[in-house]
Amino acid sequence: MAGFCLFWLLPDIPAIFRRLSTRPLLSSGLGTMAAAVMAVLWVDRPLAIYFKYQADPALVAAFESVTEIGRGDWYFAIAGVALVIGLLFARRGIDRKAQVYGLYVAAKASYMLSALAAAGLTVITVKLVLGRVRPRYLFESDLYGLIPGNFDFGMNSFPSGHSQVIWTVVTALCLMAPPWRKILIPIAVVVSLSRVVVTAHYASDVIVGAYVGIATAILLRHHVFPDLPCTAKRDLAPQSGIKRRWRRVLIRSHRRPTGGMAPAVTKASA
Repeated sequence: MAGFCLFWLLPDIPAIFRRLSTRPLLSSGLGTMAAAVMAVLWVDRPLAIYFKYQADPALVAAFESVTEIGRGDWYFAIAGVALVIGLLFARRGIDRKAQVYGLYVAAKASYMLSALAAAGLTVITVKLVLGRVRPRYLFESDLYGLIPGNFDFGMNSFPSGHSQVIWTVVTALCLMAPPWRKILIPIAVVVSLSRVVVTAHYASDVIVGAYVGIATAILLRHHVFPDLPCTAKRDLAPQSGIKRRWRRVLIRSHRRPTGGMAPAVTKASA
């Protein structure tokens, strides 16, 4: 049966590859799923046993400190504070430059918050549906598998929340500030690896968590925040002005009754 299906699909294989080449997120998603399946079958269990019983304790201790960088509450708090401060400056700035910088910060903070929330909800949903047991239960109770519909989120492992968070943040920052990618991407790799070294997650959990974070940040950037300002310096240039969508927000936030005359800041903003 499998041979018949392969023979039936064989003439369409070049077309399939051409179609996947034009959809990088889809093709990378299929590759991620394939890598995760192979890890579940042949890598996850022996790798977890190695880091639990044979790895250098000093190495594990070092990664236990690094893994805290992947906690999501820090990034939600930072982005939330940045959003509030940016909106205050956008509405109450003393001049156009302060207003544009405030709107610039608020726009990017709202993008970061949206990406973190969307990716986090995806991870929580998958964890609830699959209910894969964490590595510590392999060592304590010899449990290795799934408990679908398990509401004990502390027990659920797949995908990794820390990996999703750090890759969401890093991908969003790379899209907003590309020159920083050479520094940010290695940080994300180390934080993701730390989840395996400290045996909080299996390798497949980390792989899929990273993909969820990357894909969510990219999809939101291109489909929900297409007019997100790239750099404040360019947006402050007299000949450019800020992006159209954010300029309308700025004008609307400063629109007040003035006896039929538009306030000076509205003219400057336009």
